[in-house]
Amino acid sequence: VKTREESTTEGQLEKYLYGLQKKCPKADIAITYLTPFNKDRAKAMKSAEVAQSLPTVREFRQFTESCSSARARHVSWLDLAEVPIVENALWEQHREYVREHISSDSLLDESRGRTLERFFGQRPTLQFREALRSLDIKVDDPGIDINFELERYEDDLQAFAGKLVKALEILVCDGDGVSREPKSTKRNAFDNPGGFKSFPYSKVHSALFDLADRYDCLWLEGKQDYAVRVAHDRYKSSGVSLIRSVGTSALLIKGRR
Repeated sequence: VKTREESTTEGQLEKYLYGLQKKCPKADIAITYLTPFNKDRAKAMKSAEVAQSLPTVREFRQFTESCSSARARHVSWLDLAEVPIVENALWEQHREYVREHISSDSLLDESRGRTLERFFGQRPTLQFREALRSLDIKVDDPGIDINFELERYEDDLQAFAGKLVKALEILVCDGDGVSREPKSTKRNAFDNPGGFKSFPYSKVHSALFDLADRYDCLWLEGKQDYAVRVAHDRYKSSGVSLIRSVGTSALLIKGRR
């Protein structure tokens, strides 16, 4: 159950399923994922593009693709609010709260505005983008893609990794809302760093792992891919993704997978 889109974390449903299977190995498990919007609701209220950008929609799609045998359904709170359970003032108050607060269409507009500037502020983000431009990285799109297989990154990966880390440190050290919450309250939930250290672009991945180790507000999270996440005052339960891997040869900063 989610009442906020931003509380979703990558691989969450798969972890739930694994835990249930381990606890009840003989059970016939079905999963219902209840969130503010599902794909159909968001598409009807805004557009298919907005629907695909929602973290809960992406998480459910990735879950059904990776666990194709699982029985699962993604349900919106709006679906629940339409169920005629009982006719009384309390139920009507609940339905109104769902429509105006949990699943308001204004939240769909807000989710599209979750840019770097929204998370970290205008000045730090401007400085960060300028630092990336010096590395010949295109920064004007919502999602900043870094593909190591492109020729311009191959000359000196060690130097590139160092400059990329220094750019990210602008957001970590100066970003608005970045929390100084001790790392002990967050658990590193990525257990395969060795796999990324054995590939041709290991220098970059190792530099990002070292970055996460140096700051108390950073941690690693993920399963096959990883994200470096940063504690944030507005998103205390989940933090904010700073940068994430896309396979072993690419990275993505604040964009859609």
